Amino acid sequence: MNSVLLDTTVASFLFNRNVAKLYPYLSHLRDKQMMLSFQSVAELWKGVIKVGWGKKRKSDLISFIDKWFTLISFDDQLIYAWRMYPLKVNVSVTV
Repeated sequence: MNSVLLDTTVASFLFNRNVAKLYPYLSHLRDKQMMLSFQSVAELWKGVIKVGWGKKRKSDLISFIDKWFTLISFDDQLIYAWRMYPLKVNVSVTV
């Protein structure tokens, strides 16, 4: 079976069953093993922290990830470090 690496946004559309936004991606997902990177998992959890989900919704996210995705190798420390990175970062770039 071929694999496809999903972007956080597409995984979010899938989790939230947002068919209208998911529709353009469906042909790319059909008959594919869906994969997520550590960064996408961490970004999903960063969103959870930002909006303050309760236990049920958090549990639903864990079950969703476990059921539908193969995760690209990571460990819990990496996920924790990434999700704790500031939600808003102001960067000044000089060229």
